[in-house]
Amino acid sequence: MKSKATKIDTEINDVLELISKEDVELQFGEASASTIATDQVITWAKFILTDDKPNENKQRVPIEEFDNLIKTGLFKPVKMALAEIKDGHEDSKPLGVITNLVKEGNKIIALAALWNHERTEDVEMIKDMIKSKRPVNVSWEILFGDHAFVNGVEDLLDVALKAATIVGLPAYAGRTQLLAVAAKKWSPAYIEKLPDTSFLHIERDGTRYFAIRDDSGKIDPSRFPTVLEEIANAPLSQNTLKTIRHQVQRLDIVVNADASVKELLDEFEDVNSEENKLETKELEGKITDLEAKLAVANDKLATKETELVAVQEKFDLADTNLKTLQEEVEPLREFKLEVDKVAERQVKLDAIKAKFEAVKLVKADEYFEENADKLLVMDENGLDFMLQEMVAFKSEGGDGEASVKRPTVPNLAGDRGLSTITDITSALRERNNTK
Repeated sequence: MKSKATKIDTEINDVLELISKEDVELQFGEASASTIATDQVITWAKFILTDDKPNENKQRVPIEEFDNLIKTGLFKPVKMALAEIKDGHEDSKPLGVITNLVKEGNKIIALAALWNHERTEDVEMIKDMIKSKRPVNVSWEILFGDHAFVNGVEDLLDVALKAATIVGLPAYAGRTQLLAVAAKKWSPAYIEKLPDTSFLHIERDGTRYFAIRDDSGKIDPSRFPTVLEEIANAPLSQNTLKTIRHQVQRLDIVVNADASVKELLDEFEDVNSEENKLETKELEGKITDLEAKLAVANDKLATKETELVAVQEKFDLADTNLKTLQEEVEPLREFKLEVDKVAERQVKLDAIKAKFEAVKLVKADEYFEENADKLLVMDENGLDFMLQEMVAFKSEGGDGEASVKRPTVPNLAGDRGLSTITDITSALRERNNTK
């Protein structure tokens, strides 16, 4: 295997945000989550170490190399320059250590422990950047033993992770910033033990919402982003959520203006003054009335929806019955057409018979059946002409039908009529014998 060379110019980055114990357990396992719950000197950060896409330097780590990075990346340092974030890796010092790496799709997600005591100011700098929604970019330092060019992109092969460094100018254009920082004391178990005074709102059934004060009674500004997210998803009335959101936003303005703790508390107490409480009660009364009206409206809507479903079912049934009837009627319609044709044919044939009878031409029914096709296609004038001809022929001694007249042979001798060949032959023999 070739000796490995350090590559420092393939930065990747992502954005820090708060991470809970449950999120760590879901992604990195129960053991990691239990560490977060007990360790009081660590700030936990989650970030994307790399993906398999090319960076701005046209270099990438193929997904086939991910297992090598995971095996070699545990307990490697996370670094940063002292008291500042420099564009590159220069002057960087250990800020913490990578404790877990997992593959997720085409990415590797890293969990890192940042040292609060050793780099207190720098860790606070990172937290402030997250709070102000500025990206915290990470660049990896990778050793590789081989490489290959594919479509103009350099694939790094036989890789090992050396470190991950927080930098100002990443080469992965925003794809691998730090994702999260653990706020260990605000875990669900911690919040469950807080007194009611730590919450901004408590429902009549005792359900508590929006923890903002810690167990010492102090307002924790780091909770503001989380509370605003909770407000957006809370099952409360819009007026209530609007009021609480306004409180949090005013508190956030005071904190960002570097107000003292006393001013912060005074501001908060002012928001919850007796006057505002009375106004809130009036609003709650109106809200209760509106909610009651809404409940009635919802009941009516549910009834109408039930009726609509019933009507729709009847319509569907009627539609089905209609289709069935159409299928049954179609053969009957065809049969009726055939019957109508036969009836119409018989009516026309009876009319023709009547014409024959009118001119005193008597024909058997067999005649009309045998000649029906010819008679029925004749128009009125043609039929009348034929009848006139048949009547004329009958008056001349015919039977009313066209016939062939047989020629007769004149008498050869005497007054005996000879009408057949036999008669003629006999007569000729008698004549010869007399001679």
